[in-house]
Amino acid sequence: MPLSRRLIGILVVISFLIGGCWWKKKGWGGRDGTAATLYKTGLSSYKQKQYTRAIEIFNELKASFPGEDPYYAWAELKVADCYFFKEEYEEAINQYEEFKKFHPFHEDIPYVVFQIGLSYFNQMKSLDRDQSATRKAQSNFEFIIANYSPSIFSEKAREKVKICRERLAEQELYIAKYYYKRKKYEGAKSRLQATVKLYPEVEMLDEVLVYLGRSYLKLGDKDAARGVFTELVRDFPESKYSREARRGLHELMEE
Repeated sequence: MPLSRRLIGILVVISFLIGGCWWKKKGWGGRDGTAATLYKTGLSSYKQKQYTRAIEIFNELKASFPGEDPYYAWAELKVADCYFFKEEYEEAINQYEEFKKFHPFHEDIPYVVFQIGLSYFNQMKSLDRDQSATRKAQSNFEFIIANYSPSIFSEKAREKVKICRERLAEQELYIAKYYYKRKKYEGAKSRLQATVKLYPEVEMLDEVLVYLGRSYLKLGDKDAARGVFTELVRDFPESKYSREARRGLHELMEE
């Protein structure tokens, strides 16, 4: 046997022995040379919510068994899940996106897209702050509904889309009320009109309409105000804002 081939063989054996000792030092048990054993070890840590340790084990699996199906892909996904449950959402998103990139036809893609949406969803900010995370969450959930219906993920996604849309509408109303209180009625009207058009199904639509009617009155557009108040009374007869709308209609009739 040539020296070079003999040397390579010796190095492989040494590497195997060192690797086995290293695994034992880490408390991961003996090494049997399979990805399955290492995946099972990582999964055990994952189920015990030892996410940092699980990430280390799954990453070792990826390094030791590149391309080993199905364990390599499962390890990639579990790394993303670990970051998600550690509430390190940006890194979780990166890991999920990498999985999507390299496994576009994997059976777990609906789950991956849902988790990306949920990672953004869990980063939604208060009404006075930027809502980019809300929009990205909604986009991912809507993708699931459009491409993976019916499924358990599409049903859950519909619930999340509703919440996202409510949040976006609430922010539009929040901004409109800010303008209204500062007597910037044109700005308030524009925001409120957009809210009615974009989010006609939201629960706070009655409040949106009453502020829109008020804005029209402040701007001297009585016909538009009459139309909005009429719509409010017709569609939300039990709303606390209907009382104001009826009063507004009565005053407009007298005029």
